[in-house]
Amino acid sequence: MTTALLELERPVQTEPIVARCYDFLDALFSLSGIEDYTEGIYRDQSTTYERAQKNQLNFLLDQIQCKKGSRILDIGCGAGTLLEEAEKRGARAIGITVSSAQVERCRKKGLDVRLLDYRNMGDEWNGQFDGIVANGSIEHFVQPQEAVEGRQDLIYHRLFQLCHRLLDRRSPSRRFATTIIHFRGKRINPNIALRNPLSLPYGSDEFYYAWLAQSYGGYYPVVGQLEKCAKPWFALAYQTDGTYDYYLASKEWMKRMYATLINPVKMPLVWKEIVRWVFRHPRQITMGLLGVLIFQSWIWQFKTKSPPMILLRQTWHAI
Repeated sequence: MTTALLELERPVQTEPIVARCYDFLDALFSLSGIEDYTEGIYRDQSTTYERAQKNQLNFLLDQIQCKKGSRILDIGCGAGTLLEEAEKRGARAIGITVSSAQVERCRKKGLDVRLLDYRNMGDEWNGQFDGIVANGSIEHFVQPQEAVEGRQDLIYHRLFQLCHRLLDRRSPSRRFATTIIHFRGKRINPNIALRNPLSLPYGSDEFYYAWLAQSYGGYYPVVGQLEKCAKPWFALAYQTDGTYDYYLASKEWMKRMYATLINPVKMPLVWKEIVRWVFRHPRQITMGLLGVLIFQSWIWQFKTKSPPMILLRQTWHAI
């Protein structure tokens, strides 16, 4: 890596709703002992949350054949846990995120993390990596309004094109590992995601999804859509379903957040953060809290026998 590349950051152009969401979650989750925002891999009912998350990180690194000397990019790196595991293997790992809070948190750990929107990665990044991971970030890359405008396929196509040029043509691996929530079958109309959730039938899929879209930002792909958008840059090499894992992880998040909200030591700190963020962004943060803690819109995605969403872990090989 050149010194210029190591220092590079560019302004974030993503939807502000996404950056605000993760800045807030970083404050709330860190107080609840939550380091990862994805599903983990539960081998069985006895698997702890922490072990499941380690399983997930090592699975993703194995998928991109991460080893000593590998150059790894994590798009949407969160609290940097995958970067830490990659460095334990002797890899050179860089993370990017649109959350300034996450950048600060990761840099305190000594990790190489940039405040950078993936769409701002210029030609100076070309051929710099052996493997790329996007663990739960891609579901934020398309917004409902962009889906209304028919731009969803184009955005995904450009993502795969970008990742293809970031991978070193001389590398023997050249893999891109993703975990992404998909609409399982029925796609919810993106216009619905822009409506006030209280104007929608209570308990309907549209009701829950509107809470999610307006709290976190993003619009999901449908199963099979990414395979089409990946051409001619990548071919799907591996796929597995992690939906039930996401249900178990989400239950653990809820348990820990509720416990933190009533913990006599942590409670003042948590409520101070909540009040601070509600004051700054009243509509989004209030909707997020109500949607998650009261209506449980997040866990709705995965908890029924036939959930409306499916979490796919996918590994892509560069063509």
